[in-house]
Amino acid sequence: MSRVIHLVDGKGNSLFDLSDGGYLRVDSPDGDNRIMQCEYIDNTRMRIDGVEQVIPQFVDMMKAEGMWLRPVGVRG
Repeated sequence: MSRVIHLVDGKGNSLFDLSDGGYLRVDSPDGDNRIMQCEYIDNTRMRIDGVEQVIPQFVDMMKAEGMWLRPVGVRG
């Protein structure tokens, strides 16, 4: 069974879904970007590049810093 990471903000607004092991692109206002692998832990937590994050807190923190989040295909 495939697990899905539901990216939501602190208000429960859905951004998008990622497959377990999928990649997230984070674009900063200055034009830098980073691609990070995301692993499912449970419905509220994920591991991003090996660091556990509470999903709504992570999303809100990224938004507050002016970051844009989007799913990307398989990194090759």
